[in-house]
Amino acid sequence: MARRILVALLALGTVSIVVVAVRIGSRPEPRHTFSTEHYTVQVSTVVTGLSHPWSLAFLPGGDMLVTERDGRLRRIHDGILQRGSLDGVPRVHSTGQEDLLDIALHPQFGRNRLLYLTYSKEGAKGTTIALATARLDGDALREAHDIFVADNWSRLDGNIGSRLTIRSSRHPLPPGNLFARPSQSSRARDPSDDRRRHETEHRPLGGDELNLIVRGSNYGFPAATYGRNYNGSIISHHTSLPGMESPLTHWVPSIAPSGLAIYTGDRFPKWRDNLFSGALAHGDVGMQLYRIDLTTSPLHIEPMLKPLGHRIRDVRQGPDGLLYLLTDEGNDRLLRIEPSSNH
Repeated sequence: MARRILVALLALGTVSIVVVAVRIGSRPEPRHTFSTEHYTVQVSTVVTGLSHPWSLAFLPGGDMLVTERDGRLRRIHDGILQRGSLDGVPRVHSTGQEDLLDIALHPQFGRNRLLYLTYSKEGAKGTTIALATARLDGDALREAHDIFVADNWSRLDGNIGSRLTIRSSRHPLPPGNLFARPSQSSRARDPSDDRRRHETEHRPLGGDELNLIVRGSNYGFPAATYGRNYNGSIISHHTSLPGMESPLTHWVPSIAPSGLAIYTGDRFPKWRDNLFSGALAHGDVGMQLYRIDLTTSPLHIEPMLKPLGHRIRDVRQGPDGLLYLLTDEGNDRLLRIEPSSNH
């Protein structure tokens, strides 16, 4: 099985961001209209020309930052993707899917200009995943330095995944919340209860999971799983075991979930408190967006935007209450989902 690592950062406070208005260049691409269960939506291209982006952050004032797999940190200014990378990004070991990964802003970014990055770090013992912080100064990062390096070195190139989570100061950081897990996962914080975290896990051959993370719980892998190894061999004969938490839902075959956001905006009221997950897998169940209604039992899951034919790497709610998607295929795009004019 390929090596996969998750690192989660639980910081203090909440992120403060302002409304962003974006536009595309002089030759805008056509908008695509889709019917969903609750809305007719339009999907438009904000920018093109990205190279395997992983994550997106919205800056106060309207700009955006996008991480790319080869180690570049790109800025989108006034709706235009700027050339080149910001200076000062930590040196990234970029091989296969070991690369520059997630980005998150400090809760007081508007005052201190600090941000966090996760990336693949090379050392004498091979590569591992690291968490760095830096100060954004114009088009450069200053004073970049690691604040966590996972003790999980390997000389085998594989897959490394990570997502960063911000946690409120109302609930102090418990020990062990900066950790590594054997899966490529995404997380979303429930704004109605800052202690609640949902997580998707990308398993090898089916058995992808959605879990509600509860402190001290055991989620079973690899003792209990719905998936198999990539060669088809059995990981475990058990899908559940006493004392272990079962997933809220699972996918067989694999959708390859990536990116996870809980919608809290006003532009789509019927989607409020629903989860949205991207899907990277090729085939019928992948390359689309999934809406997950947490209020139903069993969970109601709606696949969306399949005709676009894009692998969805990340899902973010913008400060304007719209949803933004990063594709991951090579010549990639930042997409925006908004209500149709007929909505």
